Amino acid sequence: MPTLTAAPSIPPALDPLPPARPLHQPTPVAVGVIGAGKRAQAHLATISALQAAGYYRLIGVADADPARAAEAAARFGGSAHGSVGSLLDALARHRPAIAVVVTPPEAHHPVAELAAAAGVHVLCETPLSFSLAAADRMIAAAHAAGTRLETAENVWRFPEERAKRRLLDLGLLGPVGLIQCRYASGSYHGMNAMRHLAASAVASVAGDTAALRVPRQDRAGGGQTDAVAWEGALLRFANGCRGVFQLPARPGLGNHWEVDGALGCLEGGTLRLGGSAAPRLAPERRTERRGELEVLVGIAYGDAAFWENPLRELALPADTDALARADEHLSLHRAVCGAGPADYPGEQGRADLAAVLAIHESSLQGGLGLAMPLPAGLAHDRALHAAYERQFGFPPEEAAAHLERTAFPPSYPLTR
Repeated sequence: MPTLTAAPSIPPALDPLPPARPLHQPTPVAVGVIGAGKRAQAHLATISALQAAGYYRLIGVADADPARAAEAAARFGGSAHGSVGSLLDALARHRPAIAVVVTPPEAHHPVAELAAAAGVHVLCETPLSFSLAAADRMIAAAHAAGTRLETAENVWRFPEERAKRRLLDLGLLGPVGLIQCRYASGSYHGMNAMRHLAASAVASVAGDTAALRVPRQDRAGGGQTDAVAWEGALLRFANGCRGVFQLPARPGLGNHWEVDGALGCLEGGTLRLGGSAAPRLAPERRTERRGELEVLVGIAYGDAAFWENPLRELALPADTDALARADEHLSLHRAVCGAGPADYPGEQGRADLAAVLAIHESSLQGGLGLAMPLPAGLAHDRALHAAYERQFGFPPEEAAAHLERTAFPPSYPLTR
């Protein structure tokens, strides 16, 4: 296994990201979920729908809290496991098999390493890992084992974002010169949103960060805080587009991004073709009832453009995040069944993570612009690794050996 300073060969350009793909032939692939918290429950609901459609067979759920694993298994099916190793052993008896990793980011790389060693493919929640070197370790483990590693990044898969990209691909906005993004619920999500709409890889990042004192407010991930981490960055994309990013000091500001092209702009989800006097066109969600279920047919911008939901034949709710989750699962399912390429492998999750870490690395260097992709051995990575060892009592590269005996509390090492 490579050390934490080893970096795989990263493609110099990972965009444009593929469009939503049509449904492929159902094959019941064995799947297990590692983690049984709130986000894991959402994945289990998606797995249930895809199992009903013939794509999955749920083998079990693992959680450090056996009672929580048992509760999830009783609700969704499969068997309950009190350890990662137990569930991976059960999955390894099937080929192919997928493990959905829904643990705190600090546990992503040891779980992914163990899964790869067991010959099990991985769908990993975001961020891909807590550091760039740990993400590289995950990618290298999958490559060495010949398994797939897919990143469960949902933002670019949101129907609303697919519809925006449809406008851009049709050329309605003309060449895009600027994307501005404020993302309060995770910088890696914001980077994904910007890369998707720029249709280009990030070429350079100049960033700044600050720890700010603020009035007591809700914290991302739960609880409250009066100390927040602000992040800001100027980005250049390989196609010449510029980007302005901010992780705001006040989470209540929410998420918002704008796109400026030569012929028009997107203000949030609203389209305006022409100058400041041109009318604004809001997206229209078109749905239909199927028994008790409301299904999303597509999203229209008047007569200008229509994005059709390729998953509309499945029994999936019209909920934005539910559709994005299903798209993540179907992407990896398609790849492990040999029905086509995966949409968002570990290298793509690494690109989102690298752009965020570049903000911190640039800040450490006084706001210096950094060329992408980032090399190994970041100063910010070293600081994250040192903090990891102080918290858990072992270095990140030894995490797989300590996984079953370590409590990984929910944390947001890259945001608040």
